[in-house]
Amino acid sequence: MNKVLSRALRPKSFDKLFGQDALIKSIRNQVASGRMPQCWMFTGESGSGKTTIARILALALQCTHGKKFGAYCKKCYKNEALHKANISEVDGAKYRKVEEIESLVETACYSPIPPSLKRVFILDEAHRVSPEAQSVLLKPTEEPPESTIWVICTTDAHKILKTLRRRFTTFPLQPIKHKVVEEFLGWAAEKASIKRPLDDLIEYVHKQGVTSPSIILDILERYATGVDPDKAAASTPQGVDTIKIAKGIMSGEWGFCRPEIDKASGDDIRLIRGALLGFFKTELLKHTPGSRRKLLVDAIESIGDISYGLDENSQLSILTARIFTLCEAFRKA
Repeated sequence: MNKVLSRALRPKSFDKLFGQDALIKSIRNQVASGRMPQCWMFTGESGSGKTTIARILALALQCTHGKKFGAYCKKCYKNEALHKANISEVDGAKYRKVEEIESLVETACYSPIPPSLKRVFILDEAHRVSPEAQSVLLKPTEEPPESTIWVICTTDAHKILKTLRRRFTTFPLQPIKHKVVEEFLGWAAEKASIKRPLDDLIEYVHKQGVTSPSIILDILERYATGVDPDKAAASTPQGVDTIKIAKGIMSGEWGFCRPEIDKASGDDIRLIRGALLGFFKTELLKHTPGSRRKLLVDAIESIGDISYGLDENSQLSILTARIFTLCEAFRKA
């Protein structure tokens, strides 16, 4: 397998997605009802599969052969290059200015090029698009041509203009459950011919609270190269060792946590918070006695209470302050 796992094992049909059965059923019911939305919004944490679902949806909308919406169709994948001429995918982190969104909107009125049935616009990381640029989308998404479909993918729906959100049918992706995480890891390891035992890796993935397929595959990729399971599961994309932070808090060593927090950026915040919450919940379930148990409960409440409605950098600042306070509490215990 020459590609990285997150690309090589990317699903090509709804039936191959792990842990999103309810959402896929909802999409298929919506399509079968004959009241299919023209504006879709997929929300969920980083790496949960929003863009993958949007891509499967975009291709499924061109398909007239399949009996099941979103199932793999050889004929459509054979013509994938032709369909892609009618599927525009843009990154909201880069395509965020008014003039850039205006250039996208200008093409939305054109009919799709045969054999495609729909023109599909996928706006990934949509929360990064400026409010002024989002306003440009209000008119074209209010009454789009029948052959035009808009899809928004975002980790933070609160940053999408309320007036724009109302035009979209929202489909939230749920974190996959512990049992599904284990099934997914086992399946991915088998597909990638990874022979190393998975028991320790699964334990650390649960401790980190990782529930996003893409991030799980990144962890498995590191583990396959010989990295120890705790280290494979602990690092965020910026190289922040979240287990080191968690252990530093519990030992009351701020100096142990600070170098790792200094590496973090706003983009890491969800992963760090999820990892710390997963670690502390696992420790709590070990029936930790007395005051330590109360401290773990306080740690979970303190970290979990930070509003996701704030921007990432503000969340990171608040998290840093609360980690320092928790270190002091554990040190004095």
